[in-house]
Amino acid sequence: AQCYYYGRQISTKFTSGEIAGNIATGSRNSTPMGGGVYLEYGRFTMEGGLIHGNTANMESKGKGGGVYVATDRSFKTYFSMKGGEISGNTAPEGAGIYSETFGDNNSGEMGITLSGNVLIQGNTGRKGAGICIEYGNLSMSGRVQIGQANEDNAL
Repeated sequence: AQCYYYGRQISTKFTSGEIAGNIATGSRNSTPMGGGVYLEYGRFTMEGGLIHGNTANMESKGKGGGVYVATDRSFKTYFSMKGGEISGNTAPEGAGIYSETFGDNNSGEMGITLSGNVLIQGNTGRKGAGICIEYGNLSMSGRVQIGQANEDNAL
């Protein structure tokens, strides 16, 4: 991933710019995760900008071509998108955004919030081309558009 965030005290705000053209080839258990952004614990807030053209290797079990969000144990992880665009990313699962827990204890807290002027479109994958939620809560409000995904089920 171009942006790798790991740690309970990490808090990052992305307001403009571009995270583009990155390829995740392997991480936990040799599964590529988070072509653009890899978030494990902590908080990432996207208020603008573009996450585009990233890949979690399509030839394997890649997850989160644009954004990968994960937690385990009793840790907290939050991804908040208040503006911007996630588009043109590829991954077998959750080409735009993918969230999951790992390990034996699934008591971690995780939330994904989409609000304001958000666009998630044109991502390519087999399972949840727009968003794939394996674990965590999804909250949407405002002008959130999820569509034109290259797969049968965008969400």
